[in-house]
Amino acid sequence: MANTNAAGYAWLLGRVGNQRWEWLHIRGAGLGGKTDSTNLVAGARDANTHMIPFESNIRHLGTAVKNHPQKYSRLRVIWSVSGQVAKYAYKTIRIKWSLFRKNNTKKATGDVSFKPLDTSNNISKNEVTKIENLLNDIRSGL
Repeated sequence: MANTNAAGYAWLLGRVGNQRWEWLHIRGAGLGGKTDSTNLVAGARDANTHMIPFESNIRHLGTAVKNHPQKYSRLRVIWSVSGQVAKYAYKTIRIKWSLFRKNNTKKATGDVSFKPLDTSNNISKNEVTKIENLLNDIRSGL
């Protein structure tokens, strides 16, 4: 990652201020994403925190497919980035998913985008908990 930490890289991009910076996985390591330059981008810590409940949701949906093969045929997840501003910096990270029933109809879908370089979107642990609870409610019908 250009032999620097994420804060140093953000500084090189002219992103200064009080924001904490991290290397964000485009595809979470716990979901099979690599921890290398092909899958890491600079981003604000709040963007990383915001991604956690959605990555957890995908993990739960994958478990539903594994544990209930008589009900679900597959989970399709697409991770993407857009708006490249530097080698390891993008304006948007997007995660899109579809859980398919055995008859190939969609049971659950989602599409969420994150702005890793945006320092104006702070998220609290309380807000993350609300997102997690909402996603749990949606999954309760699986």
